[in-house]
Amino acid sequence: MSGECLSLLLYIIIQRTRTTYSVDEFNELNDKLIKNIMKPTIEDMKLSKEEVDSVKITVKNAQQILLGLGIQHHPLLLDLKWKLLKAAPPFEFITSDNPVVFYNQIMNFRNFGSNTGFSAKGLQIFFPISPLHLIILYDDKVYGVGSQKQKEILVDKKNDIDQLNNLQYVSAYENIYFYSIKFEALKGFFNAEKFRNHEKTSLKTLFKSENDETTNEFIVTSKNDIRTNLELSFIRILKPAKEWRRIFQKQKAQPMAVARNENLLNDHKEFLKLVESKKYTASEFFEYLNEKQNG
Repeated sequence: MSGECLSLLLYIIIQRTRTTYSVDEFNELNDKLIKNIMKPTIEDMKLSKEEVDSVKITVKNAQQILLGLGIQHHPLLLDLKWKLLKAAPPFEFITSDNPVVFYNQIMNFRNFGSNTGFSAKGLQIFFPISPLHLIILYDDKVYGVGSQKQKEILVDKKNDIDQLNNLQYVSAYENIYFYSIKFEALKGFFNAEKFRNHEKTSLKTLFKSENDETTNEFIVTSKNDIRTNLELSFIRILKPAKEWRRIFQKQKAQPMAVARNENLLNDHKEFLKLVESKKYTASEFFEYLNEKQNG
């Protein structure tokens, strides 16, 4: 990957993790988890649901934590392919105060848990950079985006533009930004409203056992992925990926997460261990890969 692409990738990660939406999502998840752990205490105190809900448990410096995690894990995105989408006149791409959208079309059958982690199979990233241009990053083992030779794709179908803009309506925290004074922002917002998540995160107890002294629970927490029934005319799911999904859906016990690139994921895990032991700094992932390949 060129230095320019790496810089742009880091910029995208910063735009993803710096937002008020991301901070709220992070705090909401921690709030749910800690209150779940404190349930016996809350019950002993005889607090009402209204009283519990009136208290929000937040993490100090959440934004700095999220930025640090995003930058630390950005190498997991290095295998994604890039293309540039260009809106044909008179269409335009809108943006929002939470502009970087992670999506996963091939895993849209899963109703619980997140399938948009940095290493997730089928990950797609949509990021509008101007009224006429939008960057897409994608798993090329799962999706075909335009033709193989195309680096830039002209988006000239209204339905495609509307669906891409829906991603911004659904991901926005408070604000949508558009260029043309004739743009029908409210109409688009109300059309997309059915796809907005009422809660940013979920907590589910999968297993619970109790005796006279202890209570044991297996709890799963996750962010709620954006889902808009996305179907774009220039994106197709490849035949091998469709076959993989058919087999995967039949599995009775599915893993919570499916890695896109096991080798890259394992390399990054090993690298983080070496960073922790002070053998590398967090910015030396490429140096680590070179030394590993050269023995």
